[in-house]
Amino acid sequence: MRVPRTSRGASIAHDAAAQMTVVSFRTLCARMNRVLNRRLPGSSTHAIFAFALFLAVQLADACLTQAGVERFGVAAEGNPLIELSMRMFGVTTALASWKLFSCALGAVLHFTERYLELALLTLVAVGAAAVPWAWILAF
Repeated sequence: MRVPRTSRGASIAHDAAAQMTVVSFRTLCARMNRVLNRRLPGSSTHAIFAFALFLAVQLADACLTQAGVERFGVAAEGNPLIELSMRMFGVTTALASWKLFSCALGAVLHFTERYLELALLTLVAVGAAAVPWAWILAF
């Protein structure tokens, strides 16, 4: 197998490794400190709390969905993509995969400082997913 080369003759993989920057532990800690100490615009509230609330709502929705599907079957799931995934891969695998995906997208919103969108998605998840499941499972 032939290794791709640059115009100077070095391998592309070697060039990529040479361009990687080494980040010290102190620099990494400083970056994490900045991320954790960000504030919501116009507020003294830490932005990480909005992300933590989003994660908590996702976890609650996953637990309620798991309970609802165990009680009523896969057909009770309102999202057709998740229902199809549950039928193909199993309830737990599909639910865990979709929730990890949504948490990853929430993390992207947090790290790109899109706090309003993160808050709106949290409200949508509560209103469209967690509350209906809680209402159905209560009776």
